[in-house]
Parts: sequence; C-alpha cells; structure tokens
Amino acid sequence: AYQKFPKQRNLVWLIWMFLIINPFFFSFFIFYGNNEILVSASILAGLYFLQKEKLILAGFILGLGGLFKFIPLFLVPFLFFGHRKLRWSFAITCGLTVLVGYAISWLLWQEEVWQPFAFGVNREAKFLSVFHYLESDFSLFKMWWGRFK
Repeated sequence: AYQKFPKQRNLVWLIWMFLIINPFFFSFFIFYGNNEILVSASILAGLYFLQKEKLILAGFILGLGGLFKFIPLFLVPFLFFGHRKLRWSFAITCGLTVLVGYAISWLLWQEEVWQPFAFGVNREAKFLSVFHYLESDFSLFKMWWGRFK
C-alpha cells in the first residue's frame, strides 16, 4: 500500500512522531500510570506481526504487553490455533517472555511482586466491573449456576 501512495508513508511517520513527542502521552503514561495505550499497542503490534508470520516477534511483543496487563495473555490461546496449524514458537516465546519478566521482577523486588495480585483479589468489585455483574442478582451465570445447587 505504501508503494502506491508514497505521501501516505510520510503522513504515517508524521503521526507517529506527533504521538511520540506529544506531552499528553507522557503525562498519562508516566505521571498517572495509565498504561492501556501500551497494552493496546502491544496487542496491535503482536497481531500485525502474527499476520506477517513473524511468530517469535509477535509472541515477544504480546508477552511484553502481558507484563503490563493480562489482557494480551488471554488472546494467546486463541491465536495459538491459527490457519489449521499450531503456532508453537509464538506460544513458547510469549510464555518465556512473561516468565523471564516475572523472574526479573521477583529478583528485584522479592515478595512485593505479588502485592498487586493480593490487592486485586481482596478488593470489592467496582460498579462497571465484570465481577460486579457476576456477583449481582441479574447475572445469567449466577442464575444458571443456581440451577445445579
């Protein structure tokens, strides 16, 4: 697509440069700790490289995204089965990236690495959370599960 429209390539680079030097990106990411943009970018980049059959790079990028939040890791089992073949190098690279990332974190911070997990398990669900819905009386899962008790 870039060969047919060379000016479009310059426009894409201009947009990327604007985003990189944009102060809002740094303020939301660094000061407020809002890292959803990095997770979204890792998912998009991982899907792009998976489509290009660069399986190891796709697994590495999705693994890095999984170190920020778990959402990319939920995609891995679905992306593992693709085009009538198993993508072993993709899944192994993603798993090793997460494993090495947590091992390095554990070496640096010891037991404090698990505090966010404990906080997430023990807190109450927010109003717009999926867990709030699953705990409510209107949950289809709860109604279905109640039939078997």
